[in-house]
Amino acid sequence: MAYAMLIINIKNNYNNLFILFVSDVIVMAPDSYKSSLQEMVYESLANLQISFERVDTDEAYY
Repeated sequence: MAYAMLIINIKNNYNNLFILFVSDVIVMAPDSYKSSLQEMVYESLANLQISFERVDTDEAYY
């Protein structure tokens, strides 16, 4: 079950509401990487047999 996260940002006396998608918990590396650093981290976790949990989210801009 995926979730939506509500973020309220109060900046410069303006109230901004953001609703972000948050996925279910994932226990495997992503299919594609956003950077070489991210790829190195997941390869290192696999080589060291370290389990992890992650979630996918929308990118937030304001």
